[in-house]
Amino acid sequence: MIERHPDNATSVVRATVVTPDRAAWDAFVAAHPDGHLLQSSRWGALKGRFGWKPHLRAVVAGETFQAGALALEKRRFGLSALYVPRGPLFSGDPSIDALLLDDLIRLGRRRRAVFVRIELNITEDDPRAATLHSFLIAHALQPTPPIQPRSTIHLDLTPEPERLLAGMSKGHRADIKRALREGVEVREGDPSADLDAFYAIMQATSGRAGFAIHSLAYYAAVLELFGDAVRLWLAEYRGAPVATAMTAVWGAMAIYLYSGSTAEGLQCGAQHAIQWRAPRSSSAARPIVRRLSLQKGIWRHHNPLPASIRSDRHAAAVRALATARHRVRTMEPDENLTLDEARRLIAYLQSELERQRALNAEMRRAVADMARAFQESLARSHQAAIDGDLERVRQIVIENRRVWQDWLRQIIEAAGRKQ
Repeated sequence: MIERHPDNATSVVRATVVTPDRAAWDAFVAAHPDGHLLQSSRWGALKGRFGWKPHLRAVVAGETFQAGALALEKRRFGLSALYVPRGPLFSGDPSIDALLLDDLIRLGRRRRAVFVRIELNITEDDPRAATLHSFLIAHALQPTPPIQPRSTIHLDLTPEPERLLAGMSKGHRADIKRALREGVEVREGDPSADLDAFYAIMQATSGRAGFAIHSLAYYAAVLELFGDAVRLWLAEYRGAPVATAMTAVWGAMAIYLYSGSTAEGLQCGAQHAIQWRAPRSSSAARPIVRRLSLQKGIWRHHNPLPASIRSDRHAAAVRALATARHRVRTMEPDENLTLDEARRLIAYLQSELERQRALNAEMRRAVADMARAFQESLARSHQAAIDGDLERVRQIVIENRRVWQDWLRQIIEAAGRKQ
């Protein structure tokens, strides 16, 4: 069943944006060539237990899903951020994909999002990468550093184990053999009995390597929500657990979600033993992905309403106003500043703050308009250059010169009034 939103629906080639049924959505993600575990409804349910609000959006033509996205919302201080991990899942049709992207941006504005961030499950050498780059630039998105790990290792599991081992580096083969020689034993863990051992190793790894980990409740929720699709692994050395990992199966792919080792586990190569055992024991018949996928599409869309551009003078006025208010509250009777004088000071600072806010809004609008036009112009120039039409590139530059000058003049005038 599909829940429709006619008030938000936009018609493009008879397509509509809807909130899909979870089971139907997961089937679409599993069948999509760029589908990923982090776009599944169960991933949204997991994040929903720990401070995020999941939003499922899909473009439907007839009763068929064409494109879609799981967007995760994090709220704080009355604002929010919208994040699409390993998505959206585009169709390849510019009209359909634009409809989905516009819907996500409208969702961000309705939710007062500071930005909408998407991280496509596309590799840098994918034939679609350049086209998607131009498409996203044309829709006022800009590249930004990724949240998910940028690089990963893809291992094809179809060859025989001997060929897999032979294809590894000499050092990696030596580490695996060392672990076997040292007597490291790898077993599949029991989620109820071994979760504490898993978490203790993760804590030791976090303390040694200096990176953050999730709570014990979070890892328990992963095991609960994904059920048989997730496996817990433990490597034991001399009867004690020294390394661990959690893997998940998604379609024909197994994903190395989380892993860690104690100091003793590092010395005996226990994690290498898990990396050798877990892929071959996975129910996936083809690739295994260690961590997550390498990608090109790391983007952020800035909404103009909650823009975060502020001048130093604006911040100074805020601090001065807060200081004056605090002084009024804590004044002693023998202070030289009278209560009436303090109130007049607060009134002045409040008016100055409102003036700065108005000027900041004017500057934000001018900067946003200039940035949007520049990105659109860059996309058109990029396409003209790909087509080999250098004359068109030159014309675009000449056409926009006057526009750039006008916008710069507006920004300079607004900045001058702030002095």
